Amino acid sequence: MPIPEQGILLLLALFILSKTFKFFFSKKNKNKKLIKKYGADLEKLQKMDWKEFELLCEDFFKRRGWNTFCSDKNGADGGVDVWLKRKGEKSIVQCKRYNKTKVGVKVVREVFGLMHSNDCSSAYIMTTSSFTKEGYLFAKGKRISLIDGNELVRLIKEMGITAA
Repeated sequence: MPIPEQGILLLLALFILSKTFKFFFSKKNKNKKLIKKYGADLEKLQKMDWKEFELLCEDFFKRRGWNTFCSDKNGADGGVDVWLKRKGEKSIVQCKRYNKTKVGVKVVREVFGLMHSNDCSSAYIMTTSSFTKEGYLFAKGKRISLIDGNELVRLIKEMGITAA
């Protein structure tokens, strides 16, 4: 006995809905586990892979009251790893998971350009390493926050989170 077309459409819609819920809820829980697993230990942060670091940064901002969207691309993302919105304010985040390499002025300039081309009021660059002197000088007086590894660990500790 054939199933009516409406029944097939209903089953398909329910299947898609269940997969969507599963995706969003598993991602949210994974992010929370990452920040607890790595958050207050710089050595652990430097050992995680780049995608985990992006997800950790997304959760960091979510915990600070932002609505977040993490780029799901596995390659070039146009320089924006995390999109932020809160109370009419829009911001972007660039994440650099490095061990010893410092984030240079070139990255800071690119993020400044992206901030303006995406009509954002501010931008953040987060790294597990540090920034060059030129990077700090360029960001000075602009609405770009440079968060190095030590500062990130300090801010996560301020939230009351310690590494597992």
